[in-house]
Amino acid sequence: MSSSATKRAAIIYFVALAYALGPFTVDPFSPAFPKIAETFGVSNALLQYSLTGVTLGMGLGQLIAGPFSDSIGRKRPMVVAIACYAIGAFASSFAPDIWWFIFARTLMAVGASGAAVLGAAILRDAASGDAMLKLLARVFWIQGFAPVLAPIIGSQLIQVADWRLLFQIFGALAAGGLIWALFGLSETLALADRRGSVFSGMGARFRHVLQDRSYRGLVLISLVSTVQLYAYLNLFPFLFLDVVKVDQNSYGLLAASVSLSWLIAFQISAAIAPRWGYLKMLVASMSLGVLAGIGGVTIGANQVSAPVYMALIYLAVIGFGASVGPLQTLSLAPHGEEAGTAAALMGTINFLVTALLSPIFTLLPSGSFFGLGLVYLCCFGVGLAAALLVVKPALAGSALR
Repeated sequence: MSSSATKRAAIIYFVALAYALGPFTVDPFSPAFPKIAETFGVSNALLQYSLTGVTLGMGLGQLIAGPFSDSIGRKRPMVVAIACYAIGAFASSFAPDIWWFIFARTLMAVGASGAAVLGAAILRDAASGDAMLKLLARVFWIQGFAPVLAPIIGSQLIQVADWRLLFQIFGALAAGGLIWALFGLSETLALADRRGSVFSGMGARFRHVLQDRSYRGLVLISLVSTVQLYAYLNLFPFLFLDVVKVDQNSYGLLAASVSLSWLIAFQISAAIAPRWGYLKMLVASMSLGVLAGIGGVTIGANQVSAPVYMALIYLAVIGFGASVGPLQTLSLAPHGEEAGTAAALMGTINFLVTALLSPIFTLLPSGSFFGLGLVYLCCFGVGLAAALLVVKPALAGSALR
């Protein structure tokens, strides 16, 4: 293998680990929610606010890491991001009360989101357009198994060990990634391509990115996709553990199958989009989510079998998975030297707005599919409108569309 091929393979594996910290912040621990609530003596609704902390952390981590990396390079911010995840994971395992737990989970999310946005910037440093999408596809073939395996690992371990051990395991994994970042990660942003001082140029970079109309439409699509994802993460454990009453083993397998469907959808999209068109893929993916929403609202509060619930969830998750590659490719392609800022701004808007909306998640009915179906219908409906009415006109005549 040539040195360039070896370097590219190293980037793929490292970025896969960086992306994996996101699902490793949520997926392994959702099966443990009832036991965590019991440990701290709090309600399920209050425990759900730990996901609010996660959502806020996801936004703040990206807001800080992206612009910093455009100014000082990718490596140093990546080291800090992974360190935050590791410290947050260990702090969660030693949490004496719910508020310490929420703070520590937020720190984990800051690290995970910072690592993810830096991973996206590293990929954009290495390639753009179709070549970047190919790199993303390879990254997600590796990283994609994180959300598949994480709930299985969590549901199995929670049956034989205290939930605190889960956080210690993933903290140790992050510690290994920290060593890799310190001694094995090469800087990918050349000195000549760095965008001046961090703070004085940050506002200008944000303004420049937001002047791109297609980017604004893509941000809206990404935002509603994130909102529906967090509605699913909030409601799925209660829908299947409390309503359908599946056991922990079955729950882990069902959650893993959802993540696997996301991975398969991403890979199919990555193979088709360069030939069929990124915009067409976005429209098709949003349409699948709208269909899932229509089905969920139609079911309403009626109790139906688990396969019907899962069919609608698969439909929405496939639509979500198929949209990710086109979204990242179209949004970062025109902003090479500002890839960190562009990725960070999109992620920050996603997670901060989702955090503001998170109290609504606790009000959604968890005893039926109606609440999740309504979120699907609204979110994917807005995404479909944004793709057709904002992104499509903005990309008219563009070479990449």
